Amino acid sequence: EEEMPTVFIFAQVGAAGGLSKYAPNYVYDYDKPEPYLDPPSKKPQFFFPITQEGDPGGEVTRMMDLISVVELITNDSGYENLFSIILYNCGPHDVNLLNTLINVDGQNTPVKWTTEILKQGIVKGGSNKDIKYTNSTQGKDSIVKGFGGQYFGDLSNQQLLLDESTDSNILWESFNTKYEVIREGVATDIDGGWAGNSSQSLGVKNAGVAFKGSPVRVFKADSGLEIVDYNIGNVRSANKFQGDYSHLPAIKPGEKLDLFFGVRVGKLSDFSEKIQLLFNSNDGTFKGMDGYANYEFNINIPASKTTFSNEPAPQKNKKEKVVGYGIHMSNLPLGGSNDGKSIEQQQAEFISLVLTEGSVHTDSTTRSYIPVFDTSFFPEYSFLTSSSITDGSNIKKMFTGTDVIKRQPFYQEVRSLCAKRNVTIEVFSGTNFSGNILFQKTGPFLLYHKTSLKPLLDDYLMGFGISEVDIISVDMDGWLNGSIRITE
Repeated sequence: EEEMPTVFIFAQVGAAGGLSKYAPNYVYDYDKPEPYLDPPSKKPQFFFPITQEGDPGGEVTRMMDLISVVELITNDSGYENLFSIILYNCGPHDVNLLNTLINVDGQNTPVKWTTEILKQGIVKGGSNKDIKYTNSTQGKDSIVKGFGGQYFGDLSNQQLLLDESTDSNILWESFNTKYEVIREGVATDIDGGWAGNSSQSLGVKNAGVAFKGSPVRVFKADSGLEIVDYNIGNVRSANKFQGDYSHLPAIKPGEKLDLFFGVRVGKLSDFSEKIQLLFNSNDGTFKGMDGYANYEFNINIPASKTTFSNEPAPQKNKKEKVVGYGIHMSNLPLGGSNDGKSIEQQQAEFISLVLTEGSVHTDSTTRSYIPVFDTSFFPEYSFLTSSSITDGSNIKKMFTGTDVIKRQPFYQEVRSLCAKRNVTIEVFSGTNFSGNILFQKTGPFLLYHKTSLKPLLDDYLMGFGISEVDIISVDMDGWLNGSIRITE
């Protein structure tokens, strides 16, 4: 069973002078406790005042606007089915990305595409139930890494449902922007980042920020499947409003860049399609299109109708229950026996790991034979049960405070982290969610440290909804020097 997403909007209508001042306190993004008498600290985005003091003549217009609001919140941005492709430049030249071409196996004609705008935009993290905001310490002179150049007090920033420029301070999702890109899920500065180029920031209107009205390219297959390309910008008359990738920096040899796409399925069911993404690029040589990346994958949508039969339902393998808050953070590797490698192979790789990480006094075979949920080896407190970590040093003390895991220096840092679907992890460089965002991603995913061995999926990890494509290598050093926010 799946929860049906429901949005409640409080549309206030009544006689002028007889309106309750508590009406904004009963929308679901009201942020104060019972008995709901205190004014909200942030303006509720889902309060829609049709009757307004001092403007009785605008009621009819606002009543008609309510129809547009319903259309706005039901618009499918494709973000619910977001995926990313990591491109790697193996050299020897810099590569500039030009565009992405999409083909559908079995369709004889080229897939048509068009440029659309995001009517509602995409708030940071994608959940309208957990809208995030910039604060007064994050002005244009102190732009935070991970915000795509957005800042507090931007007069172009609109409310979620109203189109007036009101410096609403809503934080919107950002993909790749001119001075900040995403590499393997981590925001990375380009040429000093937005903090070093704040005078050039257009705030929410920076290309790559998923603000209301930002452009996307939508590929539409004959079957009804739609794939959304979030990577375009610079939509203007000079390019016939088609947009391009010109705001993306060149990928230098050895560098990686994440590109982001979404899938719209509408009412499709019992559906399977093979998709090809072809990334057109230019390495500055005469060969031109000889340099490109190609990625193919399948999209499968199960039947929406349930068929009934007298035959007994097949029994599925039981998966381990997801513990805690839907994430598992550890200073040890998660997963199975490292792709089935022998003990001898693991020991050879372990020697290399020791040379990289320092002296690690442990038996590498524990990767194969110590289940990650065996509390005789894993202390119970290594399963995270709180919603967020305001100071990572507390976790570091846990990691180093028990004899069975008191090993220096490998086990003082986060070495693996997995999260189930719809759980968002944000890693901040400072305590209490301050400083730069070092990592931000919504599950399901499994992270492992860049110098560790790639984990093998087992029943426990698959219980989080993790598949092979969700396993990501990242640099996790220093994550416990700051704070980690977990939201669902």
